[in-house]
Amino acid sequence: MNDDTETTPQARSGDGGAPAGTAVRPRPVVSDPASLVPVASQVDAVSAPAVDVVTALYASTDLSATLREVAEGMAHRCGFHSSAVSLFRSSEELEFVVVTGDPDAEEALRGDITPTSEILGMMSQALDWGPLRFVPHDRALQFAEHIYVGSEDEAPHPRAWRPYDMLMAPMRDARGQLLGMLWLDRPIGGLRPDEHQRASIARHVDAAARSVVVALEQHRLAEAVRLAGATRRVVRTVSAQKHRLPDLVQAVQEIVREGFGVDEVHVLVPDAFGWPTADPLLDLHEDAPTEPAETPPWLEPRTALVLGELADRCWKQQRSAICSAQRSAPGLLSSDEHAHLVEVLAASGCESLMVAPVGTGNEVLGHVLMVRCRRLDWSDEEADAAVDIGHDLGRAVLTARARQREEEASRYREQLMRTMAHELKNPLAASIGFGIVMGELLDEARPGIEPGLAQQLDRSLAGIGRASDRLRGIVDDLLAMARLERAPSLRSLTPVDLTAVVADAVTMASGQAAPRGIRVLGTLPDHPVMVRAESADLQILVSNLVGNAVKYSYPDGEVRVRLIATQDEEPSVALTVSDDGIGISLEDQARLFEEFFRSANPEAASAPGTGLGLAIVKRTVERYEGRIEVTSDPGHGSTFTAVLPGV
Repeated sequence: MNDDTETTPQARSGDGGAPAGTAVRPRPVVSDPASLVPVASQVDAVSAPAVDVVTALYASTDLSATLREVAEGMAHRCGFHSSAVSLFRSSEELEFVVVTGDPDAEEALRGDITPTSEILGMMSQALDWGPLRFVPHDRALQFAEHIYVGSEDEAPHPRAWRPYDMLMAPMRDARGQLLGMLWLDRPIGGLRPDEHQRASIARHVDAAARSVVVALEQHRLAEAVRLAGATRRVVRTVSAQKHRLPDLVQAVQEIVREGFGVDEVHVLVPDAFGWPTADPLLDLHEDAPTEPAETPPWLEPRTALVLGELADRCWKQQRSAICSAQRSAPGLLSSDEHAHLVEVLAASGCESLMVAPVGTGNEVLGHVLMVRCRRLDWSDEEADAAVDIGHDLGRAVLTARARQREEEASRYREQLMRTMAHELKNPLAASIGFGIVMGELLDEARPGIEPGLAQQLDRSLAGIGRASDRLRGIVDDLLAMARLERAPSLRSLTPVDLTAVVADAVTMASGQAAPRGIRVLGTLPDHPVMVRAESADLQILVSNLVGNAVKYSYPDGEVRVRLIATQDEEPSVALTVSDDGIGISLEDQARLFEEFFRSANPEAASAPGTGLGLAIVKRTVERYEGRIEVTSDPGHGSTFTAVLPGV
């Protein structure tokens, strides 16, 4: 990245993206070599440690705000005027999501899209500076038509930063997958960094990259949960819909508009007689005029034809298509089709659109069109969720035709859940089994293996075991969350002895707590305490509460579990789990039962977990018309109380 803020690749016009070319803006002219200050003078003067930027990850739920704070902190610590963060999208494009250092450059570059192949080409020409990649001016010239670069006079210094110089850092996840790029431009001193300065810059950039990766993982999990809510509402709507198809379309349109945060949603599917359901003509606001609105541009013949053909191509690839002046849906839209849709967007005063196919099996039944007028960006999670909604709508259309909506949708969801359980658990079980076999083979061959190699193999097997255990916990938690979506009929449930469930949980937790010297004490009635619930739900509820207490207790601490049954106006059962561990701040208590929430407290964040355990606890007690309460004093422990109706 390299203008007043950065050099950004531009998509080739032949790829259907933004027109190729070089945008030029003047930079400040440096005429006095004595004014050039080494980068290290800025980098070394910063006293704040690089890892401080991690605290920003928990300060805001807005990914852009978090990434901006990370990018600005990185530029400050590294001694550069400008910085940026760009992310790879599933559509094989690199999108600039944050640009800092110059408002004009941010306006020009934010949302800019570059084909991944071009970025990989630049990386192949880069010098390897550890976590950094530097493309010097002379090598970068071959990419000039794809680079946004400012115009300035070069300072008369052998190490002067030149207009096409590019300094970037690839960001990868734990599996080594390339997630995006960090960019730095215009060193404050005006010089290319020397070897000593690069090491300092590399440390700060590496910390920033790790912070961004964590932020992305949290954002993607949060996006998945947010969009799952809209998807669940769509599934429930299409399952319970008893009216004609246009009514179903109208209900789904409102759900999608709210769930995805878009300005327009148009669901186009044929009704039972083959006529188009032009739901965009339905205004969903209460003050809607009684007369039909003007036909939207999306239903004009040429545009409707392009969108219909686009939906067919999307269905074949099982993906959504995103189109804007910057994004061209490579492989799905021709240059002419892209130009036409961009023209329609501009005429409508809108910025971008996303098309998701509606269909089932090999048949495309229509499409969902979402339009944004004030935003360019679409996340991969939104694109994936839109495909899922297209599937759900496709099934609903066929169900409406066959008049078997609710029954068929219910059977489908149950089958899907069972299939998912097998697909996730069976490979995991196989991995665990293979790990055990490898351990046994290693033990047999150990006498003939060099000790250092044996230690490496032991560590690798231990890592496989830990990863498998963590994945198993995630799978179990996700399946438990999915199962809790179905509200049971309480009267049809057989009462379960909660005393026995708690006793088993205390016994199991005691074994897990013993290596750290933690005692798990149970105070239980000497008689059965019956609760009308599913046994598996109670086991998960109790094990999560007791397990959390052990996890966040200090060594040699104490966990106290108490079960009390009352017979007041209505019989109830109270399960209390107390510990004297790290405790929970008031700020964290407000979000404690949110899905995927993880505390910013370093002591809590260091413990492994998915952030689903307490969300499952809350859903479980609410599933059985109970409540969950928590009191805590940071540094002195916590007490959780789950109250359920008794029998």
